[in-house]
Amino acid sequence: WRRGLLVFDDQPLEDVAGEDPYLITIWATFAARIAANVGDPVQALRGAERGIAVDPDFSFVFLGTYQRLARCWALAMGADPVGAAVEAQRIITANLLNPPRSCVATWYGLLGEMWLAGGATDEAAAALDRADLFLETRGQRYPEGLILLLRARLLQARGEPAAVVRAAAEKAREWSTERGAHLFARRAETF
Repeated sequence: WRRGLLVFDDQPLEDVAGEDPYLITIWATFAARIAANVGDPVQALRGAERGIAVDPDFSFVFLGTYQRLARCWALAMGADPVGAAVEAQRIITANLLNPPRSCVATWYGLLGEMWLAGGATDEAAAALDRADLFLETRGQRYPEGLILLLRARLLQARGEPAAVVRAAAEKAREWSTERGAHLFARRAETF
């Protein structure tokens, strides 16, 4: 991930994909997911919309699900947090739960972030609780630093004292750094 680009052998993967719909779908899925994880709504939306454009009928359901969720996340960071969160919740329920798919813990965490952007702290807490459930029951532990950071942001949104919020954010940063989750550590530092 370099300046918003997925790169392989110094060549942007988007260029490697050319006009092949499936290759674009793969590139777009990874680009949009990474951008959402690092907190970059512009690149998340760009990747998601390019992938959705080549698969408007949603024939690549597994990959298209992640693109649509990334689009929801990007939109939630802008003009329509609540509408985007409602749509993301619908997509998660329809496509990631039965059976539980990879990244479900991550997407519940990002759903919590969407609700936070809309000021809906109870809904954010519920989404983060679901993320924690999948961290524990499905072993999807890689987004744990992100979930910890979003819990710190939830504390802030609920008006907890700055020292409490700062301690929670520092815990997220330390946890992420210790486990090599540097993208989440950077998000915690920025927060």
